[in-house]
Amino acid sequence: MRIEIDVPATTSNLGPGFDALGMALQLSSTFVCETQDSVTAPLPGVDRTLRIDVEGYGADELPRDASHLVVATIAARLAAHGRALPNLRLLQTNQIPLGSGLGSSSTAIVGGLAIAQALLGMPLDREALLRDACRFEGHPDNAAPCVLGGLVTATYDGEVVHTVPLPIAPGLGCVICTPDLQLSTIAMRAVLPDEVPFADAVFNGTHACLLIAALATGRLALLAEATQDRLHQRFRAAHVPGFEAVVAASQAAGALTTVLSGAGPTVIALIDTTRCDAPAIARAMEVGFASVGLGSTSRIVQPRPTGVVVQITP
Repeated sequence: MRIEIDVPATTSNLGPGFDALGMALQLSSTFVCETQDSVTAPLPGVDRTLRIDVEGYGADELPRDASHLVVATIAARLAAHGRALPNLRLLQTNQIPLGSGLGSSSTAIVGGLAIAQALLGMPLDREALLRDACRFEGHPDNAAPCVLGGLVTATYDGEVVHTVPLPIAPGLGCVICTPDLQLSTIAMRAVLPDEVPFADAVFNGTHACLLIAALATGRLALLAEATQDRLHQRFRAAHVPGFEAVVAASQAAGALTTVLSGAGPTVIALIDTTRCDAPAIARAMEVGFASVGLGSTSRIVQPRPTGVVVQITP
């Protein structure tokens, strides 16, 4: 059996939508899994039961044994059904930088869960896939758009996931700029306060509502105000050198608003593609990081309407 999985990158939070709002992007990682009986040549390597190849981001650092996140996810899901991990070969091709705030761990988890469903002989079940992904991750902001695609608001109480797909305004585009820096989500959660002032909680609640309404109705001019946040961004941005310079440069170049993508360090500018010069915004963001001595990579991407895609060849 050959299983091919394509999983989109995601941006989450978008300012005040902490742990609840995410959007899939036209950037992806792919996972090709072959069980041994479908491979014409014997699998090379010391471990004859498992071969892992990684191309793109992480090729020099991701493990090649059963601790690999995709393989560990497959194994855990199969074990829940009383099945052992079969002899397999996995080729992972990453277009998404690791530790970047673009959902790389979500793609690995969703990819592994989708492979497990196929190995169990199940048709793609997005509801089960999303529920299981949330159990692994603990929150739905990356997992929901990863599985469903598009712009999604979601909640997860540890058992039940509630999702509402939102329309994406025509003309909404993104410029993402990732500095040469990795930040772990766990570390960036550790910098957040245990308590926030009541006024800040109210501020975020009202702005999250405004953000969802602005995105759903296409009132892009409201995004500068709607993406203001007091719960997480300033604490995390303190660990991203040049963040303020990148924000200022991108908005001077015509971005509607600029925020951290997820926990960072990627910075994402939301743009009106009908009215701005996206390449100029990308260059300005790179210059912002360069002003503090950081190299960076910018990309102009569109929201992706589709989530995980699965192809199976017997």
